[in-house]
Amino acid sequence: MKAIYVDDENYMLIRFQMECERIPEVYLAGCFDDPLEALRYAMDNSIDAAFLDVSMPKMTGFELADRLRELYPGIVIIYISAYEEHMVKAFRESHADYYLLKPYSSADIKGVLKRAQLLSVRQRKTIVIETFGRFSVYIDGKHINFTSKRAKEILAVLVDHRGTSVSTRRLWNIMWEYEEYDHARAANLRRAILRLREILADAGVEDLVISTNGEYRLNTDIADCDYYRFLNEDPKAIQDFHGDYMVDYSWAEETTGMLIRMCPPDHRCNMREQE
Repeated sequence: MKAIYVDDENYMLIRFQMECERIPEVYLAGCFDDPLEALRYAMDNSIDAAFLDVSMPKMTGFELADRLRELYPGIVIIYISAYEEHMVKAFRESHADYYLLKPYSSADIKGVLKRAQLLSVRQRKTIVIETFGRFSVYIDGKHINFTSKRAKEILAVLVDHRGTSVSTRRLWNIMWEYEEYDHARAANLRRAILRLREILADAGVEDLVISTNGEYRLNTDIADCDYYRFLNEDPKAIQDFHGDYMVDYSWAEETTGMLIRMCPPDHRCNMREQE
């Protein structure tokens, strides 16, 4: 991951650079105490991530982030500030990927560097799975049109299971909870699974679902998913969750309740106010 750090405090620049040297996955291409210099650098050199102080002369971190996103729409933005009150604007208006408060510890810096590296990898993935609200899948920004509702639901179940294997019998019990399992109905399920594999193959992502000995699981290594980012305590994913998860499927209610319970208390209050 190629990153820049912009802060008008030289001490912070030096300290941050020292921490980056300990994480080989992060290449700190430049440290700038002038946001205009950082912008000029970005115009001539591609970058994957930017660590930005919020309060700076000439240009705020929010303004710089907007300019950087014009150059690199997929850039990872991490704000660093001594003022907690900037956090709301950072997430709601400036769509921050992360926010680090000063003063921070060495462990804090290492943590945010690791997270930025993971975010940068996800930005390059072409498979995006959305579960908050309705279930949707995008490949290279294009929405997959599932011609089979059952095939789509099978994929949703696998997403909900987060990479663990699911047998055909377990799929049946989830999707047809009140119907008896028999060979004829099992054949319908197998046809839906086959149709799902065909849809994924047509989209060029046939390896999204892995089959082993009659069991199926999602290849979580190649997909970005808001649900998984939420579980990894990604602040933006938490902000994006408003109490709705795979709303078309009744079996998703258990996970919905879990996500609501995991939300910070103030976020749960905001969700109740919006109802």
